[in-house]
Amino acid sequence: MLQKRTDFNQWGLIGGALEFGETAEQACVREYQEETGLQVAVQSLMGVSSGHVQRYPNGDVAQTVVVEFVVKAIGGHLNAFNKETAALAYFDAAHLPPIFNTQHRQSIQRYYAGAYPYFD
Repeated sequence: MLQKRTDFNQWGLIGGALEFGETAEQACVREYQEETGLQVAVQSLMGVSSGHVQRYPNGDVAQTVVVEFVVKAIGGHLNAFNKETAALAYFDAAHLPPIFNTQHRQSIQRYYAGAYPYFD
C-alpha cells in the first residue's frame, strides 16, 4: 500500500517520526493506524536506510533514517481521511506511481525483488 502524502502531494510509504520513548516497531503500528485506519502487526524487519537527505516543502532539511517493516493488516478499516493522507492505494510492481523519496523507492524495489533484509 502506498500513501499520497499531503505535504509533497506525491506517493510514498506509510511512515513518520518516532515519538519519545517509542520503538521503531511501535511507531510503525501507530503510523499505520493514524494514516490508514488499519491495525497492523509487524511480521519482520525489511531494512534500514540512513544515507538520504530529505528536503521538505516547508524548508526543513533532515538526514532521515528509514526503518522499514513488513506488516500484515489485522483489523481496522481503510480510511484516507486525515491531515497527512490525500489518498491510499495498492499498486503492483509494474504500475507504480512516481515515489517522492529515494529511500522509499529503493525499499519498494527491494521488496518486489525479495532483496531484504537490507541496510545501507
